[in-house]
Amino acid sequence: MPPKPPRKARCARWRAESGIAGLTLDELAPYYAKVEKILQVAPSSPAAVGAPGRVIARGCAALGWSNHPLPRNAPDCDGQGLCCFGCPSGAKRSTDVSYVPLALQRGAQLFSGAVVDRVLLEGETAVGVAGSFLDKNGVRRNLRVRAKAVVLACGAMHTPALLLRQGLADASGQVGRNLSIHPASAAVGIFDEPIGGLRSVPQGWCVDQFHAEGILFEGASSPLPIVAASHSGYGAAFVRAMEAFDRSMMFGFMVRDNSRGRVRPGPGGEPLYRIALR
Repeated sequence: MPPKPPRKARCARWRAESGIAGLTLDELAPYYAKVEKILQVAPSSPAAVGAPGRVIARGCAALGWSNHPLPRNAPDCDGQGLCCFGCPSGAKRSTDVSYVPLALQRGAQLFSGAVVDRVLLEGETAVGVAGSFLDKNGVRRNLRVRAKAVVLACGAMHTPALLLRQGLADASGQVGRNLSIHPASAAVGIFDEPIGGLRSVPQGWCVDQFHAEGILFEGASSPLPIVAASHSGYGAAFVRAMEAFDRSMMFGFMVRDNSRGRVRPGPGGEPLYRIALR
């Protein structure tokens, strides 16, 4: 069994590729530890992992592959299998039950249902944002917020699109370029035994045997709507597959991305991106 790729080696590669200092494991470790403490990250419990995890572990044992429960931010998980659509019991420490309440306790204000489409400027200084929101009656109203500091955290797609629409912060010409994603795929298997995917977490188990090669298997099961939408069959074959759902299991894998794409403003203000996987 090959050893897991050392984290220090991965950090060294990030520094060499990006030219950014401060990415050593020792320097990053306290920040990871703080975040994981707030989110209560820990390996999934056997009860939450359920039969899918046991089946994968059994197969890995036969092959001699390294595998283990995935660390997750869901300390009170009871395995309802709906993480993809939002935790129905609030057990998952997502932003709405972790960082947002902490921010509100410290005086933050939260505007839900708001869309920001412009950064307010005074000269070359960002002084706020403008956009709109839906009020409690569903009426869209204008929104303007002034601030001492403005942070755009709209994700890898919307942040560059917003900046490019206004021609902001692009002296380097690199805004919207160098998009990197997680290429991923999955396989679905039908077993002779009940798997009970609806009674387990969708991503409860990890196979890291090929991590050094840039391949990481993560999964265990997915909710029925995800499996149905991902299935390539149709007609009677599709019906048979759905009827066998309780004996089915989906397992996915991620591949280290070497591709680089580009994001531009698209129709209706939505980001338009293009990337060629390689």
